[in-house]
Amino acid sequence: MIRNFRKLYKGVYRSGRFKKNGDKTLKCHNISLVIDLRFQSEIDEHPDYIPEGVERINIPLLQKEDLGIPNDFKEFLSSKDHFYVLDTYQKIVDVPGFKNRVNQVVNLILNHDYSKGNVLFHCATGKDRTGVVSAILLKRKGYSVDDIHKDYLRSNRKYFMMGILGYLVTLIKSKDKIKAKEVYRFFHVKKEYIDIYLKEI
Repeated sequence: MIRNFRKLYKGVYRSGRFKKNGDKTLKCHNISLVIDLRFQSEIDEHPDYIPEGVERINIPLLQKEDLGIPNDFKEFLSSKDHFYVLDTYQKIVDVPGFKNRVNQVVNLILNHDYSKGNVLFHCATGKDRTGVVSAILLKRKGYSVDDIHKDYLRSNRKYFMMGILGYLVTLIKSKDKIKAKEVYRFFHVKKEYIDIYLKEI
């Protein structure tokens, strides 16, 4: 299983991190190149499981310190709102080297030799860093802003289909509304978030 896995356009796939049997998905979709957008501690905790013959390249778009996230991430997240997320996305655009790394990934995908197989790029959840790369790829390929929004917002449906909705209902029934709000905010995206990158990159 691979989190939030889906086709972006012909030959190009996007996702979140892998489970142990994710290599079956790679083989099924003829993936020859995997681009990992995560930083090293994420990779150490949840390594990719890559079949033999598949090339893997790590281009971390950000480091943990770039996000300003403290160790008590859950408490931190549950206290933040929509406007905080917008502000964080804007700050990420200004992280030194971020735009260059995004364009490096995009160019790598655009210049890939697809006669050797397809490309998959991913981060941890497949919605933020992966969402940025997806948006810029689609922009460079001539897709409309509406098409970019539709792809970006598909992560909401993907996560709800993967059981997040049931988990939220369970939390609400248990009266753990703070936890429910935290989970919802973590997995939910809005088109205003990706618009920041479309203007800046």
